[in-house]
Amino acid sequence: MLRRSGAPTRPGFIMKEHSGGGPCIDIGVHILDLTLWMMGNPRPVTVTGVTQDKLAHQKGAFSGWGGPIPPSFDVEEFAAGFVRFANGATLVLEVSWLLHHNSGPGEDMQMWLYGDKGGAHWPENLLLAANNSTQQHTNTLLQRAPGGPEAHAAECMAFAEAVAKKRPSPVPAEQSMDVMAILDGLYQSAASGREVVLDY
Repeated sequence: MLRRSGAPTRPGFIMKEHSGGGPCIDIGVHILDLTLWMMGNPRPVTVTGVTQDKLAHQKGAFSGWGGPIPPSFDVEEFAAGFVRFANGATLVLEVSWLLHHNSGPGEDMQMWLYGDKGGAHWPENLLLAANNSTQQHTNTLLQRAPGGPEAHAAECMAFAEAVAKKRPSPVPAEQSMDVMAILDGLYQSAASGREVVLDY
């Protein structure tokens, strides 16, 4: 989840006392949550992370989303993490508001998944596989069926219906806890310079 010159400059985003962190918490949480869901929500066991704020503190640093970067900016502008899971899977996360990355006018939100039976890319919705007996590669592009609500709207409606009908949340609290544990572990690892074991 990468932006080029896309930092919000309001105190609620760029001051740790208000936000708790920078792009990792602001936008990284969304791609992390989606990726964990696509992976089948494996249990995270360790996190290694780094954070940087060098671009935000350069003389004349600016954001296309809010003008000059204020001196009060005390969160990261870039974070990267490496997560190990109990099932042997791994995850690499990269998040930035200001990275010199060709993200166009908005942000570059992508996910690559790799497994022993194939790979996938989102949001292209591309599935990649190999047929070893014929030594051929296959690429399958999934297309959304017409009709029905947009995906985010459907999520909101499902949650509202669960609340109204006193049903369990469509997203179990344990999954949200995993997301927060990974983000907290990334920040702890960045501060200590060591891998963090997630024990919760």
